[in-house]
Amino acid sequence: GHPLGLFWSFSAGEVAAVRTIDLDPEIVYVQTTAPTSRGNSGCGLFDEQGGLMGIAHAGMPMGSNLAFYIHGQYIDALLKRRD
Repeated sequence: GHPLGLFWSFSAGEVAAVRTIDLDPEIVYVQTTAPTSRGNSGCGLFDEQGGLMGIAHAGMPMGSNLAFYIHGQYIDALLKRRD
């Protein structure tokens, strides 16, 4: 992502859980400790081999390093649902 115009920033983190949340219980999210800021929506979450694990969807301001990415397996289904 490019928060505050800082192009090509990268952050490291750990996958904390794979779960559904109240935002959309039909979609599975990857919860990570990688810092996520306003402006990161739509950026990718990648594994160590460069494979796409998810797309940034939401951060929780009341929790430190609490971010949710739409699981990579659900991105196509989500895009088709919005057509």
